[in-house]
Amino acid sequence: MPKPNAVADALRIRLPDGPLPEQVEGDEGTITFHLGTAIAAISLMPVPLPWSEIEGPCATAWWWPDAADEMRDHKNHIIVALIGGEESLLSRHVLLSQLVAAVAAVTDTVGVYWAAGGLVHEPAEFIEQCDELTIENSLPHLWVDLRVEENDDGSLCFFTTGLEAFDQYEMEIERSNQSAEEILDLCYSVVHYLISSSADIQDGESVGRTGEERVPVTHKPSKWDADRTVLSLEFQ
Repeated sequence: MPKPNAVADALRIRLPDGPLPEQVEGDEGTITFHLGTAIAAISLMPVPLPWSEIEGPCATAWWWPDAADEMRDHKNHIIVALIGGEESLLSRHVLLSQLVAAVAAVTDTVGVYWAAGGLVHEPAEFIEQCDELTIENSLPHLWVDLRVEENDDGSLCFFTTGLEAFDQYEMEIERSNQSAEEILDLCYSVVHYLISSSADIQDGESVGRTGEERVPVTHKPSKWDADRTVLSLEFQ
């Protein structure tokens, strides 16, 4: 468990323009302070995260090949949360990320688990990316898993996990003959747009990376969960 003042000092460095931590309090297992209109809460759990919860995210984290080896034997975990507040969903994600980075910087953290997106991150890389993170320069891959997989016929499919935390439908492509690079490039652009603008893409509208590109969007049941409505892109 980090010292309360160590977290507060690290956060002040990360947020030179505010909001700054105020009324910092802490005991052996909990730290709380006011952060703008929200309350930050940091709690030590003296048990590891269930391996069944993070095994999948570790296995699919292509950006961190050593994730499973690094995280498998951790002994404790820290829960970091923002409670209340009037900020937008994007600004809350930015603020919470900077808080997580501050905690990671002053502890012997072996991994960052972003539960809403089912993602794990290498701590030093997470901290470095948060160095550049602002509302104007949002980084969706910190919070949203963008996954390309192969269908039985050799075509590719795509889905996201984490957009619901931004009050958006998750996004899917059932079948595409485009390359994985093209799919990710398009979908990252759309996800960034959804997160940064809080746009409401209607059934029957289209999206694209340029003014000329038109990729049709429909609202339909998820390929993997019929009870969930998703944004389905037709990107053949």
